[in-house]
Amino acid sequence: MYKRQVNQHFQFNNSRRVANRERVREMFYHAFDNYMKHAFPADELKPLSCSARRADEGRGSLDDSLGDYSVTLIDALDTIAVMGDFDRFETAVRDVIRHVRVDRDVEVSVFECTIRCLGGLLSAHIIAEQQAPKHFKKPYNSELLKLALDLGERFEITTI
Repeated sequence: MYKRQVNQHFQFNNSRRVANRERVREMFYHAFDNYMKHAFPADELKPLSCSARRADEGRGSLDDSLGDYSVTLIDALDTIAVMGDFDRFETAVRDVIRHVRVDRDVEVSVFECTIRCLGGLLSAHIIAEQQAPKHFKKPYNSELLKLALDLGERFEITTI
């Protein structure tokens, strides 16, 4: 009985589903476009000041923990592709290829770098491999995979 009540409450007709999808798309692009405008290539956007969170602000290891790898951009790649925006996906992939460098000597949060950077690079690589022949204007040569491999090889796990 409970399952039926929940299903009835959450049923969406097509117009409601489309409206919700478009609202989510609007919210995502509002956040993503503001990150790109006000914070890129930094890791994150500070929402109240609409400015970049930078590693050189002297706040200890808070900002270094993300690596200064444009984490928000990398993290958003697969979302852009899932939404079917392959022009923007290609642009974002090219931005990562051009701007992200992992050859920095910083202590990072292994958890954050693994799920957001490595996971983002690997999932975007898989999508790019599949979609580039159909949607990209320029060839994709596994640059995201190479970047992920470089990052992964730089992890030095230490214990206390």
